Amino acid sequence: MLWYRYPHDGYGEKNEGSSPPGRGHLWPLLTGERGVYSVSAGRDPGVYRGTMLSLAGSDGLLGEQVWEESGDPTGSARPLVWAQAEYVVLEKAAATGSVDDLPVSSRPLSCPVV
Repeated sequence: MLWYRYPHDGYGEKNEGSSPPGRGHLWPLLTGERGVYSVSAGRDPGVYRGTMLSLAGSDGLLGEQVWEESGDPTGSARPLVWAQAEYVVLEKAAATGSVDDLPVSSRPLSCPVV
């Protein structure tokens, strides 16, 4: 239940002896996003919640990226506030059965003519 941002993601570890791009790794926040989506689709987000918890360090903090083999945090940002926030959104959505941070629009969006 882990994803890369996109195929051949170059954000992350630099390839030895080369210039960017490097080699990106798995992003915990994407697990949280899919868990939130599962709540909005009326499905159980338990597997996503469990995965996110397993990726947190002993201090409960989530990193930006994790290693493919172990799920341990890479040397990237930790905590990544974006991932921490997504976990909070997922936990609240799981507890209430609804997603509170969806955009609400009372009228269609419009673009000014330039």
